[in-house]
Amino acid sequence: MLSDPRAGPGSLIIGLCPAMFARALKSLFSRPSTAAASFSAAFALYQEGRLEEALAHCDRIKDASNADVDYLRGLITERQGDLKAAVRHFRAASTVRPEEASFQYSLGQAELGLGLISSGRLALDRFLAVAPEDDARRVPALVAWARTLSPTDPARESLLDRASIQAEADPTAALQLADASYADDDIVRARRSLGWVRGDAQSAASVRRAMMLPAIYQSRQHIIETRETLARDLAELMSAPLVPVAMPEHAIGVLPFYLAYHNASNADLMRHVGQVMRKATGWHASPVQRKPQGRIRAGFV
Repeated sequence: MLSDPRAGPGSLIIGLCPAMFARALKSLFSRPSTAAASFSAAFALYQEGRLEEALAHCDRIKDASNADVDYLRGLITERQGDLKAAVRHFRAASTVRPEEASFQYSLGQAELGLGLISSGRLALDRFLAVAPEDDARRVPALVAWARTLSPTDPARESLLDRASIQAEADPTAALQLADASYADDDIVRARRSLGWVRGDAQSAASVRRAMMLPAIYQSRQHIIETRETLARDLAELMSAPLVPVAMPEHAIGVLPFYLAYHNASNADLMRHVGQVMRKATGWHASPVQRKPQGRIRAGFV
């Protein structure tokens, strides 16, 4: 599959997969060769982010019934921020080939982005019905659907449980579920999801897991327990082997900001946070060169 160049590590934005691209070219090659050339050029321009030029090449393809061209138009207009146009193109593509998982997934996500909850759920339901069980998009689809439901709706928990089952066996899905859960302040599920990550991403996931703190606290005891958990996690990370993380701003991406809400001294915890982050990134600071009888000036933004 091809990932969108806008996406950072841990993100997954699906475009045309190689099999779909090959099928699109095959269908167009049965027509005038200029159509296939225009589609190939449009797709390359889309990947490069040259969106107006990509649309212009799509417009040169006269076959209005070609679902792949409609889908590519949808991807382009979605990236341009025109969700209404994207939904129109995705609907046209999915009407021609309703069994195409990518069409249904993109349609559902775009419709939810426009607030079209009922039709968005239907498209995601169709996606889940036709997508392979190991499709990495199943987790974000389940999470997106769950987010349209009330926190007290039992169906929401059922959808998230289905996402958890897949995330437990798929590191990419686990990271996606963790991100979505953290955004919803579901720290328990977010931390549990990161605990399933194995392989090269495990070190970053372990640090990220430790840094995830709730934004809202139910009691003073809740704050105390959160601080104890953080201290324990930091101690374990300091004694564990960690593979240096090349891009911590993406792979870790979280710091314990919500310590500021605890009404307590954070000096010891923040010192340990700094030690863990230096270990996780392989960064070694040079000693500060203090001028005789001078001051160190520090600025904060």
